[in-house]
Amino acid sequence: MNPKTPTEPDIARKAYELWEAEGRPEGRDVAHWHQAERDVAEPVIDPVPDAPAAEAPVETAPKRRTTRARAAKPAEGADPAAAEKPKATRRRKVAAPEA
Repeated sequence: MNPKTPTEPDIARKAYELWEAEGRPEGRDVAHWHQAERDVAEPVIDPVPDAPAAEAPVETAPKRRTTRARAAKPAEGADPAAAEKPKATRRRKVAAPEA
C-alpha cells in the first residue's frame, strides 16, 4: 500500500484544527504546523473491532450450595473468643414414658 503524500492544504487544515483545539493561542503557528506535518504524514490505523460474540450465550456451571454455614468474621476490636459459637449437637430421642 502506498501512503498518500501529505499536501500543503492537508497540513494547513490540520494545523488550523490544532490551533482551534488549543483555544487559538497566538505565536504557536510554527509549532502547530510542524505537529500537523507529523500527524498528516503518519497514517491513522483504526483498531480492529472485536470478533462478534457467539450467538448462543455461554452457560456457566451452577453454583454449589454448601451444607455448612460459613463462620462469620469477628468485627475489628471484638473479642475473637466471644465471636465463636458452640457447635450444635444432636439430641437423642427420648422414649416417651409408658403409661
